[in-house]
Amino acid sequence: MMRVRGMVYLWTLCILLLPAWSAWGQPFYTVTSLGSMIPLAINEDGVIVGSASIAGVQTPVSWVAGHQTPLATLGAGGRADAITRTLEAVGYVLTTPIATQQASQWNAQGRLTLLPGVTSDPASAATAKNEAGWIAGYGDIPDQGGPLIRAKRWSPLGVVENLAPAGGSDSFAGAIDASNRLWGSTETATETHAALWDAQGTLHDLGMLGGLFATIFDVNHSGIGVGFSTTASGASVAVYATAAGGVQPLPMLQGVVELCGHILARWIGCNAYAINGVPQAVGFCWTSTPNPSLTVEHAVSWQNDGSVTDLNARIDPRVGWVLGHAQDMNYVGQIVGQGWLNGQVGCFLLTPADETIALAAYEVVKDIRRTLPAHVRERLPAGLFHR
Repeated sequence: MMRVRGMVYLWTLCILLLPAWSAWGQPFYTVTSLGSMIPLAINEDGVIVGSASIAGVQTPVSWVAGHQTPLATLGAGGRADAITRTLEAVGYVLTTPIATQQASQWNAQGRLTLLPGVTSDPASAATAKNEAGWIAGYGDIPDQGGPLIRAKRWSPLGVVENLAPAGGSDSFAGAIDASNRLWGSTETATETHAALWDAQGTLHDLGMLGGLFATIFDVNHSGIGVGFSTTASGASVAVYATAAGGVQPLPMLQGVVELCGHILARWIGCNAYAINGVPQAVGFCWTSTPNPSLTVEHAVSWQNDGSVTDLNARIDPRVGWVLGHAQDMNYVGQIVGQGWLNGQVGCFLLTPADETIALAAYEVVKDIRRTLPAHVRERLPAGLFHR
């Protein structure tokens, strides 16, 4: 009976979301230049964090409605990697005088706190924070054979856990979900696999696609992670992952790109950097040519139906932008990344030209997920991005 009830809820969810996702699947975007800021994350209210060069120092900054504000440091710079809805940011600052990375967080008032459990050598960083206040990241642990890097999870009280790898030297955490599970990668004796650590700290190997390396960079509230994996041929493939299904490939852009009027370059690789709750993912794909300097990189998005879209096809070509990397996106579909504006390196914010479509999709997803029973919500991620 429980199985039948769960299927009814899932079928209802698919039916109700189809109109919103279908309409939202191919939006056009307006492009806003972020100036010198390198954006790394955007929250649901459009607040962006990252870094910018200020007086020659790469400094953590936030950006709100066209206004850039530096975050506190120890005087040697740093970077903000993630921001919550409540304006709490995490990342790292550079210590003085040796200028190594120190995992850090900033509260909503901009106060800097260094996270415990790491030393100044080697580097450490906080990579994500969930709404419950748990933080993901990485850093060293003391070891007789030299320092080792471990995925780390900090509790709201500052207690730090070191999460062990699967037989290798190091582990890495790039994201944390609403259940306090860490997502990232673990070294084995010979490879690096995508991985997650559950709330109890138990490692779950998410696998790879036949190559030597895979990792997860981001995860949404439903427990769907995205990242990339190499294949046996050495290609890089964008992936999504769930606890139950492990790593699965996302599609690559198809066709060829014409360069210099006569060189045809094919798309050969993709990475996925971020995912929202719809779910939609963003990242980039690239080409290869006989001349490496002619390699083309295009920002892309993946929709819930598994399709992939070149974001350059969704902006007005007259604005002069080439969108190279999509770094993050929020629930309402705003995207931040890096590219080129009239041939010069620049960073951008994409906003759906018809924001009512984006907001409708967000509200439908939020409202329907809220009504689902827990056992159905737990099963939901396995079918998403299925092609």
